[in-house]
Amino acid sequence: MNPGLPFLPQNEPSGHEDEGEPTQTPNLEVKLAGEPALTVAEYVSLRTEILKLIELQAQLLSLALLSLGALLGVAVQQRNSNIAFVYPVLALILSFSWLNHAHAIHRCARYLVEAVEPASGGALGWERFVRQHPLPFGMLGYWGVRSVFMGSSLVATLVGWSLPHPTLLTVIAGVASSLLTLAAFVLFLVWRESSPKQLKVEGHPGSTA
Repeated sequence: MNPGLPFLPQNEPSGHEDEGEPTQTPNLEVKLAGEPALTVAEYVSLRTEILKLIELQAQLLSLALLSLGALLGVAVQQRNSNIAFVYPVLALILSFSWLNHAHAIHRCARYLVEAVEPASGGALGWERFVRQHPLPFGMLGYWGVRSVFMGSSLVATLVGWSLPHPTLLTVIAGVASSLLTLAAFVLFLVWRESSPKQLKVEGHPGSTA
């Protein structure tokens, strides 16, 4: 070995130098040892983001139900249809936010399945397991949560129409409320992420389930 190269480790001869075997430096060993740790850190970070988005979704559901109870309570007590017709506007806004979080969750989970978990060499695999083994009645939960926004808008609209609406402005508000309720249904049918059944098919390309 040439002592004039200060950046190479000055190891004792091992008898393999003449065979052209490369010598590993400590920096290379540290780099290789750090790759699994980075993969785990990325996995934990994305899983934490998914859980945070799920919490935000739960808060949006709670806000929708609390708003429905408050607005309908006041509307029925005061016999005012306009108050009930306000709710579908709020429900549609909350629906957009809830679906945005749902797509963000789906994006994080897909990256974990396609990029992070394969890089772990099989040590990490929860997201893939969830896709391949959905809950027995997962579709009920999938549509049950979404029906909170659609169903609550429909209930508010029906309550509004059942109350007196003597003025033209109230009738216009009722028509607008009905259209917004319909928009909520269309939104969840058109702009939705993959269902558990679809994710299972994606995980098993040859499956027809």
